[in-house]
Amino acid sequence: MKKRNKFFFILMAFCLCSGMTTFAQTHFGLRIGGAMPMGDFAEAKVTKANGLQKWALSSENGKYGGAAFGFNIGALLKFDIPSVEGLGIIASLDLIYNGINSDIEDYIVDIANDNNAVTTQPKYLNIPIMVGANYTFPLTEVIGIYGEAALGINLRKITNYTIVDVSRDEEIKTTYDLAKSFSYRIGAGFIFNNRFSIGVDYYVLGSEEVTGKTEYDLSAGNGEVKYSGKSLSTNMLLIRCGIMF
Repeated sequence: MKKRNKFFFILMAFCLCSGMTTFAQTHFGLRIGGAMPMGDFAEAKVTKANGLQKWALSSENGKYGGAAFGFNIGALLKFDIPSVEGLGIIASLDLIYNGINSDIEDYIVDIANDNNAVTTQPKYLNIPIMVGANYTFPLTEVIGIYGEAALGINLRKITNYTIVDVSRDEEIKTTYDLAKSFSYRIGAGFIFNNRFSIGVDYYVLGSEEVTGKTEYDLSAGNGEVKYSGKSLSTNMLLIRCGIMF
């Protein structure tokens, strides 16, 4: 995976440098919208029988993310290709935020309340950095349609998961490592006056193991153990609007 990541960093740098020196016009854009988790990333599989055993952030045998609907904000650079009308090279940077869904959240809160504890629940932060191509086709003088595809690298960070027993002044905290994975996306939408857009993108952000460490601060003593779980697939559908400058 490390060799693949280095390759895509080199590819992105090459495309950006080529774009800035060769292409006639450069556009900068911003996009914002919702992020709907898909597949294993959205599943929770929480039941009274198995509790959180299938959740990747709590059980090393879990493979489900239990992510909730979140939001996205991103930036886009587009370099027009003068020889092909409507075609451009794009480079994008996104920040995608997802909390955990209500099934897991309710279960954690119920258990914490029963044990006089409070929790800090983990959140997902994904930062895909990609390069690709965009093609825009005008339908009228005002409205056009576009399609685009890109690939690159995704940085996944999961915030800390903490349980504090208030009565005993004890704490258990799991800290998760930064994960890097190959990623890609495809998208399409409408553009108005060559400036405003609304569209849908499907992101495949890769599958990497959930690793980190769990620290114990208990009355019986302190300790630390490594956390090493299964790979978590991170796929999502983004619905967003944008503006180009």
